Amino acid sequence: MLIDAMGKECPLPVIMAKKQLDMGNRSLVVKVDNEIAVQNLKKLGESMGILVEAKGENKEYEVYFKGEENSEKEKNADLKNTTETGFFIGKEHIGDGDKEFGMNLMKMAIYTLSEDERAPKYIFFMNGGVKLVSKDEQQVCENIEKMEQKGTKVLVCGACLNYYGMTENLGAGEISNMYAILSAMEECEKVVTL
Repeated sequence: MLIDAMGKECPLPVIMAKKQLDMGNRSLVVKVDNEIAVQNLKKLGESMGILVEAKGENKEYEVYFKGEENSEKEKNADLKNTTETGFFIGKEHIGDGDKEFGMNLMKMAIYTLSEDERAPKYIFFMNGGVKLVSKDEQQVCENIEKMEQKGTKVLVCGACLNYYGMTENLGAGEISNMYAILSAMEECEKVVTL
């Protein structure tokens, strides 16, 4: 089945594909015109255990959902060292006092999470929080990568990156969208806002 999502910004291509997948159509081709949509469609397939392949360039991409399911063992292997908690980071500082002090507190919180034996299931970066995962914040990115190695999924709002002109400067985590982030939050037993 072909889904023409050309000219549609995320999360619309993801929602269109998910609707068909939920109806049992496991073999899909989704046409999109941007790399963020390609990445988000791949993540959708991964989250549903479906093999996905993308082809194309120059704002013309085709994303193929192969209909074959990954094994449950492979799908969940990277979650064994994680808790069922998600952390939402919507700004680059903790609290409402001094912003520089608040930013240092946020960086310390991320470091502390990275040192815990069991990492969070998810970390979500949105709005001003995406500034923490820029290539300029090397220490934060290293701590995020430590958690990813333990199985944490780090989802970074693609629309937020675009808004702040940071899409090319992402240093850690995966570009995501509102639909995928909200779906992932529903998987968590609890979501803590920092």
